Amino acid sequence: ILACDASERDAGMLAARIDDALRTRSWGDAPYAPHRLRASVGVAAFDPYAPVPLRQLVHDADASMYAVKHLARMAA
Repeated sequence: ILACDASERDAGMLAARIDDALRTRSWGDAPYAPHRLRASVGVAAFDPYAPVPLRQLVHDADASMYAVKHLARMAA
């Protein structure tokens, strides 16, 4: 998701809302076998005063996502 004009705080809140929406809903018709979806989200912010290429932002968001996944595994 590209969240234009979102602050880092807003992006973090958006990531949390997406995770919550996926975690709290059942995605299946059979009540005995509901499917749960999860998302791993990484956030990277574009700084217009220190611009970097889009591929760098994607790399940074990917690194952020893996850091979040690692922290979640450590907390479990």
